[in-house]
Amino acid sequence: IHLNPARTETPANPWRYRWSSHAAYMGKPSPVRVETSLILRQFGSRPGPARRAYLAFVAESLADGHQAKFYDVTEQRFLGDREFVREVASRTHGERPAEAQRPAAPFDLLVRAVAHACGAEPHLLLHQDRRRHWLKPRALLVYLGRTWSGLDVRELGRHLHRDPSRISRLYGRYADNPDPAAEASVEAWPRSNANTHA
Repeated sequence: IHLNPARTETPANPWRYRWSSHAAYMGKPSPVRVETSLILRQFGSRPGPARRAYLAFVAESLADGHQAKFYDVTEQRFLGDREFVREVASRTHGERPAEAQRPAAPFDLLVRAVAHACGAEPHLLLHQDRRRHWLKPRALLVYLGRTWSGLDVRELGRHLHRDPSRISRLYGRYADNPDPAAEASVEAWPRSNANTHA
């Protein structure tokens, strides 16, 4: 990171780069506010010798110029050289995430969207009623509450008036038998509702 300005396709002097933190590492005024002690401790225990060692590191590395290996993208998932890619792939067993992370959905909006998708009133999803026909809509709500809203089982338990172990079972039930059509309906509801109630 400290050498990024010098490793671009058209290398720049990192000391002249507008947003460089190099001056801060040398104890001089800098346009960038940065905590330097952690990095400088990697070069020495006292500030003076650490700064000189840091300066030598930067100067030595500048001679290398642009290093394409640091910018190679493999399968659009990894940034690094082939050895790094192999190491990461072996640690993750080559698995890819199912989908990109989405912004957290507010839980109250999620309740209304799930209720709409399931043809129910929102307050009934949160009611203590234990009838079987609420099982699937609540399982969907729990699953989406965990994955889309980032809520844990205790938070969902409070919202649904259920024990956290029950929330875990509802989550597992839905995860074992997902309903992509219901999820698509839930995802589309806020957009369609915003368009009709603006």
